[in-house]
Amino acid sequence: MVELERYWEEPPKKYRPLQIVHFYFPKTESEMLAYLRQAEELALGGFVVNVDWTDADTYLRDEAEWERLKLFVSLALEHGFNIWLYDEKLFPSGSAGKWVYEGNPEYQVQGVICQRADVGEQYRGEMELAEGKLLSVAAYRVIDGKISLDSKTDLSMSVEGSKVRWDLPEGQWAVLAFLVQKLDWETRAGTPYVDLLNPAAMRKFIDVTYQSYLDHLGPDIMSKIEAIFTDEPSLPVHGCDSIFRVDYPVIPWTDGLDRRFEREYGYDIVPCLPKIFFETCEEYRKTRRDLWSLISRMVQESFFKQIADWCEENGTRFTGHLYGEETLSMQVGLEGDLFGALRYMQLPGVDRLYCTNPQDLIPEKTASSVAHLLGRERVMSESSEHFERTLWNKPVDVTDMINSCTYQYALGLNVIASYFPLGVVSPEDRARFQMYMGRLAVALAGGKHVAPVLVHHPIGGAWERYQAPPRKYWQVGPGYASLTQPEPMRRLEIQFGETLSHLMDSQWDFDLIDDQGLAGCKVVDGQLDTGYEQFKALVLFGSSRPDDPALQTALGFAAAGGTVIVMKSDETEPLSWIDDLKEAGAVVVDVPDLSDTLAGSIDRDVTLSIPDAHIWCLHRTHASHDVYMIYNRDEQAKDLEVTLSAKGNVQLRDPMTGEVRDLGRTNPVAFTAPAKSAVFLVVTPLDRDMV
Repeated sequence: MVELERYWEEPPKKYRPLQIVHFYFPKTESEMLAYLRQAEELALGGFVVNVDWTDADTYLRDEAEWERLKLFVSLALEHGFNIWLYDEKLFPSGSAGKWVYEGNPEYQVQGVICQRADVGEQYRGEMELAEGKLLSVAAYRVIDGKISLDSKTDLSMSVEGSKVRWDLPEGQWAVLAFLVQKLDWETRAGTPYVDLLNPAAMRKFIDVTYQSYLDHLGPDIMSKIEAIFTDEPSLPVHGCDSIFRVDYPVIPWTDGLDRRFEREYGYDIVPCLPKIFFETCEEYRKTRRDLWSLISRMVQESFFKQIADWCEENGTRFTGHLYGEETLSMQVGLEGDLFGALRYMQLPGVDRLYCTNPQDLIPEKTASSVAHLLGRERVMSESSEHFERTLWNKPVDVTDMINSCTYQYALGLNVIASYFPLGVVSPEDRARFQMYMGRLAVALAGGKHVAPVLVHHPIGGAWERYQAPPRKYWQVGPGYASLTQPEPMRRLEIQFGETLSHLMDSQWDFDLIDDQGLAGCKVVDGQLDTGYEQFKALVLFGSSRPDDPALQTALGFAAAGGTVIVMKSDETEPLSWIDDLKEAGAVVVDVPDLSDTLAGSIDRDVTLSIPDAHIWCLHRTHASHDVYMIYNRDEQAKDLEVTLSAKGNVQLRDPMTGEVRDLGRTNPVAFTAPAKSAVFLVVTPLDRDMV
């Protein structure tokens, strides 16, 4: 409570948004000092910076630019600004401009492409094979639109030069060729992207970037730099950023992946590749889950773990965000497993590229849940009005900035790395935004997140349903579902997004948890204990079976009398694992019934006298007090009456004005929630001493 009182009116820089400026800061010391004085007037919290990348040949190798960066960082730190480093020449991260690829062309990103020729009345034909290493080529009967693996007719002996020829019996056939290619994916730096699954390539990326920053700035400065920011590392898929010249459906690949797959799973993945790209008459979901689980772990080990280990060894934190966090199928194709990758970030992060009428919540909830699960205090968003500026031709104002960032803080974030241009609003409005966000961060700092509901992250079901299309499969802007994914994937995506939105709109705050985290939970006093938090209810998705250890935890919690809810499966046949949960006491519901089912089983943390989907709530508890963030997403102010789980003396804190008002020992609490912003109710329970 002392820190809240001390820092509320004038939040220190560490609580205010940082500004991403890259190398666009002055060149001389006097100009830098003037620049920092202006930053003080704008109430900036700090900067995300990097060495100049203008010249591809001198990027990371120009000693004068290194000295310039070191001077700016030193001056900024002396003036109390927070400093992060940015790890790439533009994005996606991983190539170090051209330096990872140069001298090591074998590090170029790889994928398995699928060529398909459908055979109907003309049973004799040929197909020009694409460049690459041929893994297999065969013909398969097509039955009711599905590939029949049992009908496989091997055509490898019919390959002559670059062509495969066939002479097939009557019927519907698909000729499928699978080839490993070096993919033509050009980054923003103008060079081929590199293989994130290759540990040697990523070791070189660390050596030429992260180690170069340490060598030039020195250990003393590096120890004062809070984090190093990675930007949109990605697996190869249609729709990934920059120029992706691939004409076929593609999945990630790297040398030795097939051998590792066989060691871990006991079967050869190559004959099973039709299961990855298409629906087959034979069961295909286990194969997809196995392969995507392996790909996910390989990119985590190669890219995320190596960088996280380097950052920890050198006194800083790994932060940034991945590409395509918004839908489950984007998470699969672009990173394999967003939750698993974020586990390696000491400061997990996401991005939000628009600020008017925010709607997505999956990325923020994933990042904040990882942080809560692992006891990490800071969670970041790279926030901007990029879509409004570049795609939608839509003006924004400071209200949009405040609303968008408040929206994210209500979902558990507490740090903004701003890509809002400094001139997008007036200096007065920018300073107001900075101080408002600083007060949000002060109020949300420390303590422990309190939420009644734990929600299983259904990445396993997404792995089983994902198919690689030959084109971009998501839209720009908000939405839970990807446009051209198969219907089973879209149904899971929509159910997942609607479930999370329904919980927030019904004032049931929650965290997500993956299989690894759920398997590690203990049942303590009728609650699920993650080690840092305790939950009264567990929500699973019937269309995404947890793995066996996680499922055992869910069964044990249900058997102990815990509230376990399964969102209705889209399967037509009964599922034994759901039947087992029901026998242990779980219930199966549709999304509209979720809130009432929870209310009939567990106590609410926050109760509105009149339900209102515009109101979101976040609760953190401390040794001396409880903090409730009440966020009104509506265009209009709301007169609310709220019953809180904590009882005691209540303070109302308005982060927009800095006002603090004593409301006394009242519960329910009556107050006005301003439009598109938040207020805090700070409760000092009668049985706790002020500390």
